[in-house]
Amino acid sequence: MSGSALTFGVLGALQVCRDGEPVGLPRGRRRAVLAALLVRAGRPVPADALIDAAWPAEPPALASLADASLVAAHHDGSHARFRLLMIVRAFAAEQLSAAWQQPMARLAHARWVASVVQRAAQQATGPGCAAAMAELIRIQPDAAGAVRRSLDCGQPGLAALITGNLRCARTGALMPTCST
Repeated sequence: MSGSALTFGVLGALQVCRDGEPVGLPRGRRRAVLAALLVRAGRPVPADALIDAAWPAEPPALASLADASLVAAHHDGSHARFRLLMIVRAFAAEQLSAAWQQPMARLAHARWVASVVQRAAQQATGPGCAAAMAELIRIQPDAAGAVRRSLDCGQPGLAALITGNLRCARTGALMPTCST
């Protein structure tokens, strides 16, 4: 293909043309990295800029924790999920306990779990049913621990909110509107 002219359009939707004809572009992160490179054509592009283009929603603090091997990052599709390594969790629990902050941290975690479960329950009967069920399966161990910790901290209402939304989500998934 010698002599082919490539043109790039970066204002609006990213476009690449060969001899005036549109060329198929990759999707997702590869497309974002290509756009980041084109915007800085002729100049060196720092790795951080490419990472930011590929994972724009990933907070920098989490990225630096992952770089330091304190957090395990799992990229699935367009989302990044982070999990503290067990040694870091144990150290954090020890520090929270020493500062008498463990119940507060456990309740904050239970509230987060409640929000995730509630959102999944709301989506369980619509077109996002399959994704909602996958999220509930992923968070199931966290949900069980959050219910137990809510009860241990004297918050039966929070435990009921989590279990009630789990039941609603499961019931909604059994309805015919859920297409998996």
